[in-house]
Amino acid sequence: MQRTKMVLITVLVAALAVPSLWAQKGKGHRQSVKQIKAELQRQADTAGVAAICTGIAGGTGPTGYLAGTNKCSMSSPLYGLGNSLNNAVSKCSDSGGVEATSDVGFTVGLAGVPGSVYGPGGWGSTFNVGGTEFAFPVFYTPLISPSPTIDLALKRNEGVFGLEVSNPTEQTFSVVFHTTAGDVTLPDTLVGGTFSPDNQAQRFIAVCNTPAVTGVSISCIGCADNAATAIAQIRGDKFPGF
Repeated sequence: MQRTKMVLITVLVAALAVPSLWAQKGKGHRQSVKQIKAELQRQADTAGVAAICTGIAGGTGPTGYLAGTNKCSMSSPLYGLGNSLNNAVSKCSDSGGVEATSDVGFTVGLAGVPGSVYGPGGWGSTFNVGGTEFAFPVFYTPLISPSPTIDLALKRNEGVFGLEVSNPTEQTFSVVFHTTAGDVTLPDTLVGGTFSPDNQAQRFIAVCNTPAVTGVSISCIGCADNAATAIAQIRGDKFPGF
């Protein structure tokens, strides 16, 4: 079975791909967000442009990602999950208000509880260590079936933005980050499933040399009616948090 590997794609102005920053650093080396930003800034200075962005699909992600970002939440009192400020499940909010808005409505679930499609270990179990932040997150699933493309638009440009994606069955996903420098289209990635050796939830991250990420589009390629895209752990480096 094809497995998910960490892939880094960089966009320059009109989505011009350049060699992976991660590949240049040698096998087994995991760069930090600070190092990636510094390399992107060097490329921007050389090219004489304001913004260059890169995307990371799967794997543990760069060091400093979790420490340097905060989460927003789509939970609301109606669902009894979380403490976000919004009253609708199409908006992701924190103490600064609405941070991201979806073009579709979501239901809210919690992984690891009785009756959840992601039971104990179903979001990120021991064989998927590093692919997810937390094994039992609150997750958001579109009300529409089959799952449509999910478009999240950000309130402000972010320098680092990421989220986790899963599905009850293993599916192929396309993730595109939208930036002021152009779209960063990641390689199609195998995501989802609830048992080994499925890939389960995977993390997708965009990093720019300057705040330039405007949103993201997430598409399940060929999903069946009973397949439901789920997203969780929505993070940005400009989010103030709770």
